[in-house]
Amino acid sequence: MVSANDLLRRASIIAEREKAIKRGAFLRGERFNVFRMCHVDHYENKHSSIIAEWLNPKGTHGQGDLFLKLFLDAVGDARPGGFRTGTAKVSTEVTIDQGRLDLLLEDQAGNAIIVENKIYAADQDAQLKRYDQFAQKKYGPGRYALLYLTLFGDNANGKSGEGVAYSTISYQGTILGWLRRCIKEVCDKPFLRESLTQYGNLVKQLTGQDMDERNSKDLVAEMLREPEGVAAIIKASLEWENTVLREALFVPLQKYAEENDLGFEVSESFWTKSSWGLFKFIVQPKLSIVFQYERQGRNSFYYGITDERLDKRIKKTLPGLQGGNDTWRYGWCYLDGIYRNWTVDTVARIAKDSEELLACIKNAVERLLKEMKENSIL
Repeated sequence: MVSANDLLRRASIIAEREKAIKRGAFLRGERFNVFRMCHVDHYENKHSSIIAEWLNPKGTHGQGDLFLKLFLDAVGDARPGGFRTGTAKVSTEVTIDQGRLDLLLEDQAGNAIIVENKIYAADQDAQLKRYDQFAQKKYGPGRYALLYLTLFGDNANGKSGEGVAYSTISYQGTILGWLRRCIKEVCDKPFLRESLTQYGNLVKQLTGQDMDERNSKDLVAEMLREPEGVAAIIKASLEWENTVLREALFVPLQKYAEENDLGFEVSESFWTKSSWGLFKFIVQPKLSIVFQYERQGRNSFYYGITDERLDKRIKKTLPGLQGGNDTWRYGWCYLDGIYRNWTVDTVARIAKDSEELLACIKNAVERLLKEMKENSIL
């Protein structure tokens, strides 16, 4: 019987092989990705625009409704019956009385497909309910489909989608499967083929599917040989993550806070990875520098200043921050690069060397403290 230690050792060998393959691909230019260069990454509106261009029968790809037909095949029964792809009009960021639709497809027969695109952003209050009410009134029952697109096919939260007939689709399955079919159809058209391939590679990275196929199969084979070891590792995974973060991140940050006469707290939701987890540096009672994520799994990480003092009810956006609101009175800012959305790879990176993230956090705290003093917030 292979122990969990043996399984981890073999997995480490495969991981090292994977690193070598990616290093070789980088040197050959195969890791180049124009979509990453343009900072598409996790921005839903940019992904909506890219997908819309492929779906548009009048798009610059010149393939008519080919890609749209393949998309409808990919979503299967989720599409409305009788949707006429040849007459389809595709729009993004469509403003309606009930909100704004990420992606709207309409044909001349009065059928429609509405796609709500969520990568890391949280659902708005009654969002899908409002969109469903709009579609019921404009198109009528049976003439539209409401698709909820997420990285892994998650359901909308209860406040958004309860009682609404919507279908879940995913980047992990639906979009990647659709892209593979599109690539197959244009294999003799290099510009289209490579553009689809590069976008597919970005989606693979977002959904954790960019491991070399042989390495992935070898790792799965090792896991299948020792299911009990795999189960033990999975059961311990959250405790492993929390231990890494506690020892490599929060112990040093606690020490940093004490050295700078700041309080330091980590919310309970941070440890469970549920939505709105946070840690914060307490500057004064009811005045804190907060690092918080929106989505379950520690995704969409940003930081800003919360000020609940009754005698400081001003709104002023500080330099380097985005526009404030009632919660983030002086603005907010996403964490840079790989630390905006945390995966198990992020935790592994922190376990190996946390100095980069610690420096990022400390620099943000020191900059905000300086700006708070200069703007009479302190």
